[in-house]
Amino acid sequence: MAGAPLREVELGPVKIAATEAPGGALVIRSELPLEPYEANLGALLRRSAAAVPERPFLAERDHHQTRWRHLSYGEAAAHAEALGQALLDRGLGPERPLLILSGNSLDHALLMLAALLVGVPVVPVSVAYSTLSRDFGTLRAIARLVRPGLVFAADGEAFAAAIASLPGPPAEVVVRRAAPGLRATNLATLLATTPTAAVRQAAERVDPGKGLLFDGRIAEDFKLTTGTWVPCGKVRVAALAAASPLLQDAVVAGADRASVGLLVWLNPPAASRLAGVPASDQAAVARAPAVRDGIRAGIAAHNAAQTGSATVVRRVLVMTEPPSMDAGEITDKGYVNQRATLDRRQDLVERLFASPPDPDVIVVDD
Repeated sequence: MAGAPLREVELGPVKIAATEAPGGALVIRSELPLEPYEANLGALLRRSAAAVPERPFLAERDHHQTRWRHLSYGEAAAHAEALGQALLDRGLGPERPLLILSGNSLDHALLMLAALLVGVPVVPVSVAYSTLSRDFGTLRAIARLVRPGLVFAADGEAFAAAIASLPGPPAEVVVRRAAPGLRATNLATLLATTPTAAVRQAAERVDPGKGLLFDGRIAEDFKLTTGTWVPCGKVRVAALAAASPLLQDAVVAGADRASVGLLVWLNPPAASRLAGVPASDQAAVARAPAVRDGIRAGIAAHNAAQTGSATVVRRVLVMTEPPSMDAGEITDKGYVNQRATLDRRQDLVERLFASPPDPDVIVVDD
């Protein structure tokens, strides 16, 4: 890599102003004036295609990972207009959006550009909901909510089971690579559509101001009965570090309780070695005195470094059932969904805070 050519990257100028707001918030704003901009992404794509039609825009390796496939701005604009016309011809619109199951690719990008060009809502779904889930519950819920007019999956075979699970009236399925037994239209058919004036008219009606709807923020933090807010993310990370390597992950509990508790999953190799018990017997590993003492000592060390009740952990309960993606306990990015886990395992939360303490609960005193 020492001889690889390097190119200086030109960054935009930076000029910001920061002011403190009541409550400790810091408001940051740019002092640079906003320069002229296009009304929407379709207009920007057309401008680039007209100005630099041959300039490379997107590239990806082919299906066999041996060669590169490139698209210039001019090619991307032409493909997006053809696909946009195909979407309009199929009656897609606000009530019949485009559902995309497969991950990032040139085809994915072109379909999104086409949909944005003609005002068709796009619903890109995490690939995990189609490939890692066993019952496709989250995917089916999304489909029921948005009622897609067209479904795209690059690889028909890889997504056949997910497509078959979709509820409601069957939408047209479009693929790049077909699968035996799957009724689908090849993307090449849509790319061969001849654009008409309808595409230009639809693009002129696109209002970017209607493209997003903010529906609130999901917060994990909660209050104890004392009124103190518990910073769940901070507590989780610090507790896991303190009890390392015995713990693999944890959720923080204690909303409307007097103290903070943890529901935890063990790190099987480390915990089984300490317990002297095979990792396959998770219940025995969890009850092993050496493991319980190790967790208690780690959390006690964590508590000793805290200055308030909001970050002090008083109880820990080891879970032996792994988190379930189908139940929503694992996000599409592989993280534990704290709220879904606590809701689904409410019985364990009650055991965690029971009085007198449940025999399986590890109590951490001062």
